[in-house]
Amino acid sequence: MTTGRTCKAYVNIGGTLATPTWVEMKRISNVARPKGRGTSDRMYRGAKNKKKVTGYREFGFSFTYVPARAGSAAATADTVITTLEDSLDNETILDVCFMDAAVTGDAVGVRGYVQVSKFDRKEDDEDSVTYDVELVEVEEYDGAGDLVEIDAYETTEP
Repeated sequence: MTTGRTCKAYVNIGGTLATPTWVEMKRISNVARPKGRGTSDRMYRGAKNKKKVTGYREFGFSFTYVPARAGSAAATADTVITTLEDSLDNETILDVCFMDAAVTGDAVGVRGYVQVSKFDRKEDDEDSVTYDVELVEVEEYDGAGDLVEIDAYETTEP
């Protein structure tokens, strides 16, 4: 059985869709990957009950980011938090994947283009400073002009 703490999440920093440069998001916890479809009501006089019609699939990701202690070498070297904040502030599109294992071996998960839609800082009195982060799927195209959707993604050990 896979446990949440053994799963991996990555952001492609400096790579391309064809040749990603995956940087692991090591300082995240409480990852949620909701997947569903919108619904709308369908009502007509011949039916006793209201019916539902399903719409498009919808993906999202959310997690808690725990930054390194301010002023530490780890905080200075943390490119992930600056990448996430840049996505929110400048509407930068990110290529991310959430996997059941490291991308350097046999791993299965999902990959797609997202933007940060929420980056809330929490300063609980008896806990470390954290950020509640939400990622939403955005419209992005590959080099051939084809729309890239969040979809299944696999890596295999070389």
